[in-house]
Amino acid sequence: MPTRSFPLTPTSLQVADEVLDDLRRRLTTTKWPRDAGNDDGYYGVRRSYLQELVAYWADGFDWRAAERAINAYEHYRVEVGGVPVHFMRKPGVGADPVPLILSHGWPWTFWHWAKVIDPLADPAAFGADPADAFEVIVPSLPGFGFSTPLTFAVHLAAHVLAPSTLAYGLADSPAGMLAWMLERWANWSDNGGDVERVFTKDDLLTHATIYWAGDAIETSIRTYANNNRYPWTPSHDRWPQVEAPTGITLVGYENPPGVTTSEQRVQHFLSARGR
Repeated sequence: MPTRSFPLTPTSLQVADEVLDDLRRRLTTTKWPRDAGNDDGYYGVRRSYLQELVAYWADGFDWRAAERAINAYEHYRVEVGGVPVHFMRKPGVGADPVPLILSHGWPWTFWHWAKVIDPLADPAAFGADPADAFEVIVPSLPGFGFSTPLTFAVHLAAHVLAPSTLAYGLADSPAGMLAWMLERWANWSDNGGDVERVFTKDDLLTHATIYWAGDAIETSIRTYANNNRYPWTPSHDRWPQVEAPTGITLVGYENPPGVTTSEQRVQHFLSARGR
C-alpha cells in the first residue's frame, strides 16, 4: 500500500572504519582494576563479567550486522533551533496512519524501540487491524546517540552533579563507559539477576557502540545535571502544558528510593513536577 510522501531525504547510518578500529584498540588495551572482594557484585559491576563482555565487543560483536538491521529503517538528520536531531522512521501502512513519536531515556538509544516499530507501523502484517497503523518516528534525544554534537545545554531529565568530570574517563575508555551503563541496564531491568535474560550481548553492545560512535556519553549524562540547575519552563500558560496525546511508562523496577508500589510511583512522579 502506498504511503504519504515525506519531505526529507533519508541518509543511512555508517560508522567509519577508523572509529571501529580505534574502539577495538582501546578495548584490547584496557587497564583493569583488581576488583577484590566483588565476586557477588556488592560493589558494582563484576570485573569477570565486564571482561567477558569487553572481549566479545573487541573480537566477536558484529557492528556491521547491527548497522544493517538499523538501516532497514529510514534515518534522518535535521537541526531544530540549532540542536542536531537524528530520528528513525517507519512509514505507516494503512488508510490514515497516526503520527507517533517513541522517545527513549538514559542509558538507552533510539534502537531500544526496535522490536515494536514494525507492529505499530504495519499492524495488518501481524494479524491486527490496519486502521490502527502509526507513522512511527523514533528520535535520538539531543546529546544522545547520533543527535550530536551538542554544543550548548538542552534540558531533559534528572541528577549528576559533575558530569564533565565523569565524562573525561568514560569518553576515553569504552570499557569504563560500558561499565557505567551496564550497571544501569542490569539494575533497571526485570532480569532476575542475569541481565542477559532480558538483553543479549549483541543488544547491549549495539547500544554501547551507538553511544561510543556518536561521542554521546558526555552530553547524555549532562542533561541530568541541567534539569536540576535549569528547571524546564513551558513556553505558554495553557493546560495541559503538553497538548499532544502523550503516554508515559513508569517501570516498577526503576523506582526511586523509598518507593515500593505503583501508587507511590505515580505520586512521586506528580509531586516531582509540582502537581
